[in-house]
Amino acid sequence: MHRNYLGIAALLGLIIILSGCDSVEREYKIVGEIIKQGNGRSDLDPKSLGYAENGHIVKLSLNDMGLQSLSPEIGKLRWLKKLNLENNNISSLPAEIGMGKNLIELDISNNSISEMPEEIKTLSKLKQLDISGNRLSSLPNGIGKLDSLKSIDLCNNNFKNIPGCLFDLHSVKTLYLCNNQIEEVPKKIQLLPNIDGLNLSHNEISKFPAFLCKMKNLTYLALASNRISTIPEEINGLLGLKELCLDSNQIAVLPQSITELTKFYTLKSDLAYGLQFNGNMLCKIDPKIESWINSFAAKNWQKTQICQ
Repeated sequence: MHRNYLGIAALLGLIIILSGCDSVEREYKIVGEIIKQGNGRSDLDPKSLGYAENGHIVKLSLNDMGLQSLSPEIGKLRWLKKLNLENNNISSLPAEIGMGKNLIELDISNNSISEMPEEIKTLSKLKQLDISGNRLSSLPNGIGKLDSLKSIDLCNNNFKNIPGCLFDLHSVKTLYLCNNQIEEVPKKIQLLPNIDGLNLSHNEISKFPAFLCKMKNLTYLALASNRISTIPEEINGLLGLKELCLDSNQIAVLPQSITELTKFYTLKSDLAYGLQFNGNMLCKIDPKIESWINSFAAKNWQKTQICQ
């Protein structure tokens, strides 16, 4: 009897293995169809683009494929955890993208997308979302329902305002909105208590809002290439800050309170890796502040770097 049980168990194991093989083969055929519908090519080996485990494709790299569209067939790859669609010419995402309930990372950067589907709200496991380098000027409210999201990159788009739905992402830690047309940072950004990295460089921001200095978890803050002329005295509230990027603004004076920040990274070249003021109007520096800068800066830094 015991031998019979062992034989049955072995047979069931073999059936499961064969079933898994069938599943992954079917999924690779789906990948082939996605490619064919997207760029007309059928000469690529789908197996070279994906990684499978436990009988299913869990990682798929379709970057730099010349895809003009993304087939709704993508919704059939329900075990996908990582999907890379970077550097194509995709203009829209099918609603079926929302069927990827196991997606953890989604990269659709450097395409031609002007609108995101509302169905993206169903990607409940998504932790990293890169939509940089597209044509977006707004986001669907459903983005705010991505409770697992830790990082979102929206740089190089057409945003004039920070989309309100982002303030519902209470788990997000890094928010990148560089190279847009944003003029103002709203107070609601304080609703992101866990954020430690914020990049708003290359926008049209004219004021460094004092309320940003209440975001105690910030270690990286980038506001380079804006129109900022003053830094608030409250800057000393960001005691955990390791990188402050304020290059290419209109700053003429640094507040004394900034010397209370002591955790910046340094680099052998440039002014400092964590402390960046190049391209401002800092021609007269208080001796105490100059001493503070010297504690981070490379030995060969010149004042002309920050006085232009």
